[in-house]
Amino acid sequence: MDKYEWATLVGRKEDGHPLISCFICTESQAANNFASKTGAVCKDVSYVSDHASSIKHKAAASKVKQRQEFKKSRAIAVSHSQAAANKFLHTAFSLTLLVVLENLPISKWAVLLGYLAWLGHPCINRKYNQKRYFWSFLSVISESLLASQFAMVASSSFYSVLLDNSKDIGNEDHCLIFLRYWDGDIWMPRSEFLCAVSLGDKSAEGMCQMLCAVLNVFDISISKMAAICTDGDSTLIGRYNGLGAKLQKTVGYLLSVHCASHKTAIALGDTAKEMEDLQELDVVLKAVHNLFSKSGSRQMQWTRFARRRGVSKLQFPLFNATRWFSRAQCVAALQENLATLILFLKRKSGKKGWKKVADLLKSVTDVTFICLLHSVADVLKPLEEFRKYFEQDNNLPHKIPGRLE
Repeated sequence: MDKYEWATLVGRKEDGHPLISCFICTESQAANNFASKTGAVCKDVSYVSDHASSIKHKAAASKVKQRQEFKKSRAIAVSHSQAAANKFLHTAFSLTLLVVLENLPISKWAVLLGYLAWLGHPCINRKYNQKRYFWSFLSVISESLLASQFAMVASSSFYSVLLDNSKDIGNEDHCLIFLRYWDGDIWMPRSEFLCAVSLGDKSAEGMCQMLCAVLNVFDISISKMAAICTDGDSTLIGRYNGLGAKLQKTVGYLLSVHCASHKTAIALGDTAKEMEDLQELDVVLKAVHNLFSKSGSRQMQWTRFARRRGVSKLQFPLFNATRWFSRAQCVAALQENLATLILFLKRKSGKKGWKKVADLLKSVTDVTFICLLHSVADVLKPLEEFRKYFEQDNNLPHKIPGRLE
């Protein structure tokens, strides 16, 4: 009986004859006496040997063997698929981060995956080369970063909140919320973006309810909020009815401050409104930007001309009307490229397609404008450094007075 692995002793009859069941035939539901849980009566070994050599048993055994081989191959395939999926996920997450960090269009994500598949990159399945998967992977990355951020905020004794109102392309008001907390791993403060919330009520009471609701959703204790930094809107920094004043009713030691960089930008903006020379500078900066940004052909000609003369800043950015510090980059680019730009405009003056060059050339070669450009650059450079200093994470309170001096 030992050589028949399929045979199972179920019991014995009253006369002592064994009851043998065949698990192969039982599993395959074969039509014979051994294919039952009660078993078949075997008066001697010949009954078992006859069953082993029967056609029905062999057919059932063949089916069981095929089924076992299929399960084994399926297990191997699943294992390989899981390994391939892990490799694909690693590649997909890497590409997602690349698209975000390099500020590439979302459509490029699918293009990059398709390009890797075309190159024969292992485990890249073309069915994933669609933009909707980009959002899935980006969501996973976002959730992971958010969970890590919450863990660090929870371990920090205190945190501060930075608020900034903004409007999207649909002109809908949003509140951007940032958290600044102490990172015990690097022993330095860290500032990170938390979320953007649509603003229905922009009053101090509405902002207060919104902020408390956000902190409650993310399970961040409001009692650990040490400070709040905002712009100069009266609904935010009002001494009696502002957002800071309302939060101080809940957190008595809360410090409400007006952003230093924002105050500096406001001061510069107010000064610019009173000085006609600075308004003329804005006109020239816009004209230079529009000359090249609205024509790919002009930009290409300028790029070729400038590169031969060792120019590194080939773009003329446009400043943001509400962010005065954005002029620093525009002024720096024009100041660095001014000599080369004048040579370029002189060559193009009077040629077809360059009608507005003459007026622009007259402006940038004016001695008063050149002096103004360098003067503004000299003023903006230390102020820009001042702004960047206050936007750094490694600022510590005891170092700020010395920096201001």
